[in-house]
Amino acid sequence: VPKEHVVAKDKVKADLEKFKNDDYIAWIGHATFLIKLGDTTIEFEPIAWAPVLLTDPDNGSISRFPRGLVSVQSDDGREGHAWIEFNQPQK
Repeated sequence: VPKEHVVAKDKVKADLEKFKNDDYIAWIGHATFLIKLGDTTIEFEPIAWAPVLLTDPDNGSISRFPRGLVSVQSDDGREGHAWIEFNQPQK
């Protein structure tokens, strides 16, 4: 892993403390991330990925959607699974 892609543990702890009252999205590693909205923090951890390709029948334009099945857990005890899609429009 390149050095510029690694954040020191002390900086991560300081930033979490600094922004604890703000809403944020934090990347944890690989594809796991936290979303904090108000008093609720939700962790999304990928379980599986699959590509989705959509083609417009009228003009042939395409969009790719990496779709991820994720485990979802909140700090108030709720948990479950969800699909997450990331649209990647083609030029």
